[in-house]
Amino acid sequence: MTEPSRLEDPPESIPPSTGEVAPEPAPDAPPRRLGLATFTIVGRQAPALFVVGWLATLIGAGLVSIVAFGVSGLAGDVVWLIALFALTVGLVLLGGSQAVERRAAGDAYAGPSPILVFLAVLTVSRLTGFVVGLPLSLVAQSIPAPVGDLIGVILQGAVFLGVVRLMVVGPGALRWGEMGLGRWSADAARGVLGGAVLAGPLILVTSLVGFVAVQLAGVAPESPLPPTGTAVGLALHLVAGAVIAPVAEEVLFRGFALTAWLRTGGPT
Repeated sequence: MTEPSRLEDPPESIPPSTGEVAPEPAPDAPPRRLGLATFTIVGRQAPALFVVGWLATLIGAGLVSIVAFGVSGLAGDVVWLIALFALTVGLVLLGGSQAVERRAAGDAYAGPSPILVFLAVLTVSRLTGFVVGLPLSLVAQSIPAPVGDLIGVILQGAVFLGVVRLMVVGPGALRWGEMGLGRWSADAARGVLGGAVLAGPLILVTSLVGFVAVQLAGVAPESPLPPTGTAVGLALHLVAGAVIAPVAEEVLFRGFALTAWLRTGGPT
């Protein structure tokens, strides 16, 4: 008689079935967004931007404090120029690091903080004023004051738009159209027309209120625009103060900052 056949042992590579269903792998979670105040490069999407940005910012802030504590003359000017350049580079790189982290995390607004952009605007404005103002100071006597003021406002507006282009539009965080530029509609036309119609009565009312206030107080405030004594000078100041400066400010604050905050924080 032959021995009864026996079942062969299951291969070692196949574990015996226990009746349990293996769990499905969990979907990949979005990467955790690391803020600028989290001083680590572990898990960062762009560690080089973060490190170099903070180093340049700290170096620039240190040099600014050196100038503030008494370095003057040519040495102070050189240190001040280097400090502004370092701060500009640092803030722009930190803005890039912040944009990369927010884009990787899938945020509704994947760009730098408006406060960071505003700080960059301040440093770039001072740097531009220093670089451009130094050669202009050599011929300042030959430039009429209204023309000089207009040049200053144009440079300021160019800095506003340039920083927003570099830090916000360039990385794709917002487009110009999303900030209200490039869209001309019936509502915009009505708004411009309504502003033009209301400008006359508003100027009349504020002039009367100002006249009464001056009579009651006995003191006349200084003019917001430096007096020029000429119609051309007044026209240049009006162009600078009523056209160029407001457009640049509106792009930075209402167009960029409010749009970014609307996406990150909601209407309230």
